[in-house]
Amino acid sequence: MTYKDSDYNWRAFERREEVDFFGVKCFICSKEDLVISKLQWYNITPSEKQLEDLKFLLLDESLNMSYIKSWVHALKLKTYGILE
Repeated sequence: MTYKDSDYNWRAFERREEVDFFGVKCFICSKEDLVISKLQWYNITPSEKQLEDLKFLLLDESLNMSYIKSWVHALKLKTYGILE
């Protein structure tokens, strides 16, 4: 099976999380999809901000690393050693 970018975007949309923000229900992306998004941006334009955000996000031991790694592979993203 070959994944397309739109496949990932749809999956990320399905995984969004509903939160209460000062009495207003909002949807935010999952932490795992935020990591993938930041890796996508870092692949386009490496910046210290994206790198620092990634390092911080990856401190969370509850992240589903299998999910992240499968999409990193499917999207052919370079990880620059960040996930190791």
